[in-house]
Amino acid sequence: MKKPPMFKGVNYDYWKERMIAFFESNHIDISNVVEKGNHNPLNPQRNEIPRDRWTDEHKSRFLLNSRARNALLCALSQ
Repeated sequence: MKKPPMFKGVNYDYWKERMIAFFESNHIDISNVVEKGNHNPLNPQRNEIPRDRWTDEHKSRFLLNSRARNALLCALSQ
């Protein structure tokens, strides 16, 4: 993943569009994580599935959470 565009407190709308492009260029579903929230694997009863029981699909989708969070943290100045 390339470095995300830095947000320095000005021109939010411009930065937002650049972040959307950044997310979509890295993985089409990352922007969904940002807009809709983290993906937490649930069973049919809507209970969280323990990590040691996650399938490869669960792990792959959860990895998008981490990538989105990391990109946002890297894009913000102190």
